[in-house]
Amino acid sequence: MKTFRSKIFKAAHQVRKNTGKKFSICLIQAWKAYKLKQAMKVDKVKFAFETLSGSLRYAIGTLQTSYQSKGNKKQNFGIISYFDVEKEGFRSFRIENLIQVYNGII
Repeated sequence: MKTFRSKIFKAAHQVRKNTGKKFSICLIQAWKAYKLKQAMKVDKVKFAFETLSGSLRYAIGTLQTSYQSKGNKKQNFGIISYFDVEKEGFRSFRIENLIQVYNGII
């Protein structure tokens, strides 16, 4: 089993590959994404990210077990998948597009 640090570094390398930014910036973004995922495992969390069209999207998401998707997918370290409470469906976005997490758990 991989340690959480190796997952964070893999995510940072994926962000660097996608954006070409300095690794230190990518590592900060990967840590922010890791903290978001950990908070979503506990409860619903409000956060903001940039969509592919460039607009800002606010979402309330969770990763609680009652919302787990069915199926086994290959883990992509550059993507955050979550259950959107407002849209009642699974959504995802790239880690480098995460803007802010609002005071953790709602």
